[in-house]
Amino acid sequence: FSKALIGLVSVTLSLFSSYKGIDVNFENLHYEVNSSKVTFKINLTQPFTKDAEDIFKSGEKIKIFFNLQILKGKSEIVKTEFVHSIRFNAMKQKFLLYKSEENKYYEVEEFSKLLPLLSKLEYTENYSEVSGNIDFKLMAHLGKIHIEPLEREYNLMALWNWIEPLIETNIEVKKDEI
Repeated sequence: FSKALIGLVSVTLSLFSSYKGIDVNFENLHYEVNSSKVTFKINLTQPFTKDAEDIFKSGEKIKIFFNLQILKGKSEIVKTEFVHSIRFNAMKQKFLLYKSEENKYYEVEEFSKLLPLLSKLEYTENYSEVSGNIDFKLMAHLGKIHIEPLEREYNLMALWNWIEPLIETNIEVKKDEI
């Protein structure tokens, strides 16, 4: 099993070295007010191509970090980090995705079905905290993976051309008036 793993990792890393990075951005930022809560929703635009599937299947834990900051005037209302971590289970042939903002695990069989799940971020806050005029700032970045058998570390930001997606915008958060 160890030799097969080293072989898979070697093939994966040779693909990684020839992988052409993509430009990733945030899209579709919107919010929903439900009673006394506000849920902000946003997606990363296609953060990985089909070519990256082999990197995900290396068995290493891959992490996407989301750093969120919300300001109201000069006061910082929210400053937090969320992590989406993904690991492929070769025995089950499934991806295990953990989303820290939801404190929830997902098991996914197909890479194409994994991408929308790991791309979507939802954050809920009390309406009283974020109502009115706010500055919303969200940045994402990828972690590094360490391949033990090869004793090498790889920075996955190469997949995103070394650019951290960032959105900074001013939002007027208010309940819908009927």
